[in-house]
Amino acid sequence: MRKAIRVSRWISAERRGAIAVIVAVLLVPLMGFVAFCVDIGWMAATKSALQNAADSAASAGARQLTDNYASYTIPSQTNRQGLINSAEVIAKTYSSLYCGYNGAGGVSSLNLLASDMIFGFTDTANNFSSTASYAGFPNTLKVVVRRDASANGRLPFFFAPIFGRKDTALTATASTTIYTGLVTSFGPVGLVSGGSGGIGSGVSSGASGSNWGAGFWGSSSLASTLLPVAFDVNSWNAYFATGVSHDGTVHADGTGTPTIQIYPSPKQSPGNFGLLCIGPWTNADPTYKNWILNGPSASDLQYLVNSGAYPVSMSSPKAWKGTPGLRSTLTSAFSSIIGQPRLLPLFKPASTTPYQAASGNGSNTTYSIVGFAGVTVTSVSGNGSNMNISVQPCSVIDPTAVFDAATIYPAGTEPSNQLKSFTFVSPKFTR
Repeated sequence: MRKAIRVSRWISAERRGAIAVIVAVLLVPLMGFVAFCVDIGWMAATKSALQNAADSAASAGARQLTDNYASYTIPSQTNRQGLINSAEVIAKTYSSLYCGYNGAGGVSSLNLLASDMIFGFTDTANNFSSTASYAGFPNTLKVVVRRDASANGRLPFFFAPIFGRKDTALTATASTTIYTGLVTSFGPVGLVSGGSGGIGSGVSSGASGSNWGAGFWGSSSLASTLLPVAFDVNSWNAYFATGVSHDGTVHADGTGTPTIQIYPSPKQSPGNFGLLCIGPWTNADPTYKNWILNGPSASDLQYLVNSGAYPVSMSSPKAWKGTPGLRSTLTSAFSSIIGQPRLLPLFKPASTTPYQAASGNGSNTTYSIVGFAGVTVTSVSGNGSNMNISVQPCSVIDPTAVFDAATIYPAGTEPSNQLKSFTFVSPKFTR
């Protein structure tokens, strides 16, 4: 019995020594697993932060590309390269600014290299070509945000240096494309653009995704940019076909960019160019002045919904009530919005031979509205029969606008027969 006990004690002593050796041997891989878990998590968190910065920078920069697109498209434009250069400079400024609002991996404000902001063109098949191989107006901005030796420094590890790996290089890439389409109606409280959020037959499958064409959510504080005046769609189209206004003259602003004289218009028949009710019918100057300055209210847009004023299209015009003529008492209101983006309703004439813009008269005057075009007022002068108002095509993003999804295309790829509207959905980014 005593002999057995001695053997048992000897065995126990041997086991204690073996465990110590095993712990010592396993300590190295155990530290490796700790390093792996901590440092891989650190990398993942930094990579996610870099991606957020890239998304923000690409979207902020690409949004600026819309501003010069309308002027670039005008047929008689002589400063196209200057407009491209200006748009790219502004886009880079915004991209760098918004990238700097983000931090990643211990860097509180990320730096974006100029060489990592790449402009290009995305076609309907979602194929991207950099400006090195494309000479037109860029519709896409691609950015690369770095944590490497060239920008923001390589990401340092916590435990991996034990195994000879002290840091790593990380990058994140995002591209944002600007899309244009036709506005067919307006949401009283900023309904999501594009209706159901899906894409139509005119949009490539490569651009699909949830909330397509959205970017705006319901809010009673959202303001529409719709103007309470109507302009002949044929005169609008003729301007882009010939480069001159309907009076046969090229009008230009102070920079030489062509404008469109919308008042007076030729063919001075009843209703050729008049005030348009963008809410309940009225003939009161204060209401029209408020509409010019501030656009229609949510209740005004709801009234148009209830009265069946939209959706509108070239093939399906809708009757909107109006008042023929334009009163000079409103010139000060038009002067107050010079340079601001607005949506100009376009009408199809009631008759071309003889010419008649609107149907009916007085409170029964109606215009056949077929679409909306982005403009900004450039000049207002005179009064009465000597009054002149000119506008210039302008890119517009309206928070209350609802688009026909079948008409949404990357800017510059829309069909040549599609109405030149310069109305943009919110930019869409891809990774």
